[in-house]
Amino acid sequence: MLNYALGVLEPQLRGDLYRNASAQHDFEKDPINVKVSADGLWVKAVKETTLGADNGVGITGALAALTAMPREPPIEVILTANEETNFEGAEGAEEKLVTAGRMLNLDSEESGEICIGSAGGFEHKFWLPLDRSPAPEGSMRRYRVALKGFAGGHSGIDIAEDRPNCIKVLKSLLGGVVSPSVLVADVHGGTGPNAIPREAAAEVVTTPESWASVAKRITEHFEVWTIEMLRDYPTETAAVLELVECPSAAVAEDPLTAESTEKLLSLIEEVQHGVLELEEDPEAGLKTSCNLGVVRTMKRNGEDGALVHIFPRSTSMESMKRLGEEFAMLGDKFAAFNEGNICPFPGWEPDRSSELLKVPGEVGVLSSIKSTIGGGINS
Repeated sequence: MLNYALGVLEPQLRGDLYRNASAQHDFEKDPINVKVSADGLWVKAVKETTLGADNGVGITGALAALTAMPREPPIEVILTANEETNFEGAEGAEEKLVTAGRMLNLDSEESGEICIGSAGGFEHKFWLPLDRSPAPEGSMRRYRVALKGFAGGHSGIDIAEDRPNCIKVLKSLLGGVVSPSVLVADVHGGTGPNAIPREAAAEVVTTPESWASVAKRITEHFEVWTIEMLRDYPTETAAVLELVECPSAAVAEDPLTAESTEKLLSLIEEVQHGVLELEEDPEAGLKTSCNLGVVRTMKRNGEDGALVHIFPRSTSMESMKRLGEEFAMLGDKFAAFNEGNICPFPGWEPDRSSELLKVPGEVGVLSSIKSTIGGGINS
């Protein structure tokens, strides 16, 4: 028998519930349509929603342990809520709820891996004031440039793969065509800061004569990008570009000025997205990342502008502090209003000297990988 005090098992209660903009799905009422992969190893959502799963296996594992383990010495199980949003379940737990001195968090990702650290993080919002002006006289019409079908993913886990961000791609497409005669009216991308965007769209204003050339250039740019992207991300095969005339094609709202368009596209360009730092130990993995989750032109208090919503993460509190300062300076550079350090939560820095790491070897598990995770774990 091992000379270790039995501890606390901690899974968490929540799901990742995201849908495409076109999805008619109510997560409160509608079941999620699923399919099993050809190899029988994966359960996936059929279309337009995430699977919604997160830590159900951790919960069932903890309940199974309560059933299978002897009553003495005891083990404890604590289920925490709201891990996806603000960690208030873990932060609100009183110390007297548990008595053990060691905890095993069951919110793991991969079989055969032992998680020894996780990222902390916070949200940051830029509110960018923008100006609009009447479109030039003539037969100006509205056209929609839309990107759909990107893989997207979790901003803490999947971001380590450097998956394409469709907001960044949309910015690149628009940057190649905007001019005094091709104006941007609206930009919308992403569903939330915690998800890598799967869809993004913009409405542009121009003449039917100019649109033919604009559509050709955008299509060629996207085709070149697709070829290059598939070299690095061969599974990203569903990304598509849609170019359509808006149903209410007559210009109903003034487009952004050329100066405001340039300012918005430049901010999108300069906001960091993806892997920023790796841990010094190559086996440990991701250290610092940032997700550009939402860009949306909108009104606030009657004034035109754009919301840019990001989610940086790091296992290092020092790195998170530095990122917060950098984002504040970036907002100042573009005369944007900064709302920083929203819903902050601490990182769990790796401790390779932990006594618990000796246990797998003592029970015969010799090849387990010890790594950190880019998502937050509410331990």
